[in-house]
Amino acid sequence: MKTVLVTGARGFVGHAIVSRILEKTDWQIVCPVRGVKTPDRLLELGSSDRVVYNFEGKIDMIIHAAAEPSTLACIDDPVQAVNSNVIETLKILEFARTQTLEHFVFISSTGVYDNTGRPSFEDTLCTSRNMYAATKLAGEQMCMAYLHSYEVPCSVARLSDVFGPRSQQTRLPTVALKKLLNNETFLIHCYNGEIAKRNWCSSVDVADMILFILHQEPGRIYNVSGRECMTNLEFITKIAKCMNKTVNYTLGTENIQGRNVSHDSPPDLIWSLGWRPEKSFDDRIKEFVDWTLDHPAWY
Repeated sequence: MKTVLVTGARGFVGHAIVSRILEKTDWQIVCPVRGVKTPDRLLELGSSDRVVYNFEGKIDMIIHAAAEPSTLACIDDPVQAVNSNVIETLKILEFARTQTLEHFVFISSTGVYDNTGRPSFEDTLCTSRNMYAATKLAGEQMCMAYLHSYEVPCSVARLSDVFGPRSQQTRLPTVALKKLLNNETFLIHCYNGEIAKRNWCSSVDVADMILFILHQEPGRIYNVSGRECMTNLEFITKIAKCMNKTVNYTLGTENIQGRNVSHDSPPDLIWSLGWRPEKSFDDRIKEFVDWTLDHPAWY
């Protein structure tokens, strides 16, 4: 039985990865956690003797998902952004040097790409517009340095915008669901006259892609994203359809300096290697809506 260490296991993406590891493997999962977190996503997954919090044996793989995930928080406090996303990455890379790993996967973001108006592929030049993107790009570069200098077998997974059960209550998927329940009007942000676009992706599919990457050769960068790039209005409309609701909206201009508005970052590399989702995008949207409506504490 292999042992995988997952940092950030109580976070939205981290707990989804833990959930799929439990479902699809027989691996032991080491989840280093700090303090009390309410609600606790990891505890909500249920107890398992394969999930441990303290471990002194051999680690086979590391998935580094711990981070400050909020672009706005990183813009507001750049020093804390560096501490959370750069210094903590350095610490886990230093730990990785003490292990004989099969793979180290760093969870990054498609936010490292600029608003070019064109698709951004894995070899597209990155230009940071804010401190979230800058710290994630710094983490990527450190991983590649540790790969080449210390033979830590690193790969990078650039995640697009993610939806799914236990999504952050301040993020668009959950905010949209709540606004639709209350029949509120949406303010849809535009950039250069166009509605913001994203490659939205289910947290289940994200977790499955991370597991797929663990079985590939280290040293690559992957866009871990939805196949289709859609406007936020189109995404909200899909949620509304599952709720038999109508979207009422007005258009506005992006007003936060530095925030990336649009991304089109298709998952071409991972698809070229044979990965495919188990369910359609619309099925995953319905799963998210149904689960969240059944768990009102999460909206």
